[in-house]
Amino acid sequence: MKGKWQRGDRQFNIAFTKDDISSPKLFYFADKGSQPSTIEQFMGDERKITLDLLVLFTLRRLNGQKWLARN
Repeated sequence: MKGKWQRGDRQFNIAFTKDDISSPKLFYFADKGSQPSTIEQFMGDERKITLDLLVLFTLRRLNGQKWLARN
């Protein structure tokens, strides 16, 4: 899953290790056209995965980067 905005200056990816929403997921992001520098496990502690939870955790993660609101 890919997300881009600000003319591609900010982008994130969520990679699934299998073709299953419940499979382990990886999150990585890049700012200002740089290459992703950190790849981290995403939603690893969640037992039941739904699309709504995936969206919620993604928004939380992006907000943690201060990408959704001004500081």
